[in-house]
Amino acid sequence: MQKKTIRFTQNQIAYLETVQQREGLPDLSSALRYIITLSQAVDEVETRTQAAIEAKAAIKAIAANQA
Repeated sequence: MQKKTIRFTQNQIAYLETVQQREGLPDLSSALRYIITLSQAVDEVETRTQAAIEAKAAIKAIAANQA
């Protein structure tokens, strides 16, 4: 696996440091992994929420057609 260099701004580093301290993580790479994991979880919740909204609309449409 090839390593890639990512450059962060001072504000991004400060945010990573804040997350690291707040969550008691050992280093900045752990803070970055933590943020990525949370972001993926939020994406999953948004996807499931949208699917639930669409399912609810479909159920209402079916119920309206049967009335």
